[in-house]
Amino acid sequence: MFHSLLRIGELQIGKTEGSVTLPIVAIDKKDATLGLVVFDNRSKSVYIKKEKLAEGDEEKYAHIGNAKAQKPQDRITTGNLEYILGYKKDSTKVRNNKFALKVIADKLSNSETGKLLNEVLSWYSPDVKVDNLDWDCDLYTVRIIDKNGKEIDIATLPDYRTSLVEGMTTVKGKCQFCGSDNVLPNPDYTGGSMLKIFIVDKKGFLSNFGDILESHTICPSCRHKLELGNNYVEQNLSVRIGKLNAYVIPDLPPKADVTFLQRFKTDQDGSYILEGLREIEKGERETLDIMEFEGVEVRLDLVFGQKQQNKFRLWRIIPEVGVPRLVHVMRLAGRGKAIVSATYDNKIDLKDVSFSTLYGILPVRELSKGIDPSVFLDFLEAILLGNKLDPNYVYNSFLSVIRCLRYDTCSNSLTRFSLEDLLLYQEIFIYVMRQLGIMGEDTLNMERTKVSNIDSYIGSLGIKGGLKGLFLLGVLTAYVGKEQHNKGDDKKAILNRIDYEGMDIDDIVTYANRLHESLRDYRQLNSTTESLFAEALESIKKNPNDLWDTAANVFHILLGYSYQTKQFIMHGEPQTKQPTANQEESAE
Repeated sequence: MFHSLLRIGELQIGKTEGSVTLPIVAIDKKDATLGLVVFDNRSKSVYIKKEKLAEGDEEKYAHIGNAKAQKPQDRITTGNLEYILGYKKDSTKVRNNKFALKVIADKLSNSETGKLLNEVLSWYSPDVKVDNLDWDCDLYTVRIIDKNGKEIDIATLPDYRTSLVEGMTTVKGKCQFCGSDNVLPNPDYTGGSMLKIFIVDKKGFLSNFGDILESHTICPSCRHKLELGNNYVEQNLSVRIGKLNAYVIPDLPPKADVTFLQRFKTDQDGSYILEGLREIEKGERETLDIMEFEGVEVRLDLVFGQKQQNKFRLWRIIPEVGVPRLVHVMRLAGRGKAIVSATYDNKIDLKDVSFSTLYGILPVRELSKGIDPSVFLDFLEAILLGNKLDPNYVYNSFLSVIRCLRYDTCSNSLTRFSLEDLLLYQEIFIYVMRQLGIMGEDTLNMERTKVSNIDSYIGSLGIKGGLKGLFLLGVLTAYVGKEQHNKGDDKKAILNRIDYEGMDIDDIVTYANRLHESLRDYRQLNSTTESLFAEALESIKKNPNDLWDTAANVFHILLGYSYQTKQFIMHGEPQTKQPTANQEESAE
């Protein structure tokens, strides 16, 4: 991952040969403003010229953020006006090492920048009145007007820009990246960036560094490249899934150039991670043009984390994800959607399936103090890397979301489904995981079949034995639910008979008996429902060992309920042209 960032940083340097490349920090705000703090050496006056922050101004004025903590403020472009004026809004003076004019003048005393600032400091002090004082700009920088009336923006001067990447104190050591003998005693990475993952005060955090005293050693040149690479990823290759930030770091082949890097584009809303995967899920595209470079498969490191002031909260790194794997997963999601949404004469209307869908169907807790995305990341990591998932863990995770949706206690901002749609989307990902061989029985040889009745639909999902019986009980539950809804019971009381914590075989038998009574009470017993009920009980009775997972049992009942409910919504009363397989055999 860090070698990849270093490589990306090297490409950024190569892009601007002959000039200093800086890890620019963008101002992510609409209608942001720039305050030019103008020091006029002719009139010995100071005023602020406010204007709209134009595209590229952060680069033009070398905005790389403030110096951290107790470090001297040697950056002239800042979001803090007090660092330029030398005093705060309440008129208290800043510490000497935070007064940028003085710090930079001393640091560059023999250069053009130092001489210009020293001339200003010969007459300016924090006591001097500032005209048009405005503390509300988003960014400030310094402009000097010399005695001849020439305007000079300090942040554009080559010696100043060079000073931002050079002159760092080094000690004897071995850079873990290039092998240089001079390393930084403290890299002091930009606060909140991914580079804060490195911990320099705990030996052994990173392995294979020999007998060095610290776990992370880096020279100034490699540090600069890492900052540039990290900056590029944050600005161009980051996505947001729900409330979770993800950073996409490509492991570029040795001969890849900046043009190839620029072909990596993240999905606009984060749902598909990479641009182009949306069309693959829809079946409108087969491959991405970044799948390989000169015969080498391109892989990605996915870093999930969150900036927290000066720290970086790392949730997980999913390493070396092949781009072909992402394509394969999206293709499976599209197929799964086609299978799950099929009906005997039409298809259920479901939205596109993406990684945001996966986020929404899982128990992600979003609280004021932060989020807990561990279950989502478990699923995503398994899907992308091929790790096995315990089926019981899968069903319990799904059931917890079903439960919170039923009782309106979900804290996941993307859990915005009806109960019926939630179950169908969950079944789509069960299909994906089984096809990938990471959840129970591998169904790679399963083919799409024409859905002519409920049995053929169940078969298309690979559901059989006792679980088929549960699905049929769910179908019958939908008949009762429809009648309850028609009578004004939108919550459908029949669903309260289901134990959302899980149901064993005794619970299922009890539920089946109550369901039969409800079918009779709501006048839903007829040849079709009687046949479905008999088939359900027979499947359960013959295959009791299939019902060992109490969470899976509830899931399959609700899956059948969801499918049949969607049918009712589409068609109203079911037609007799939807017989069971047993009825078809009898007719023959």
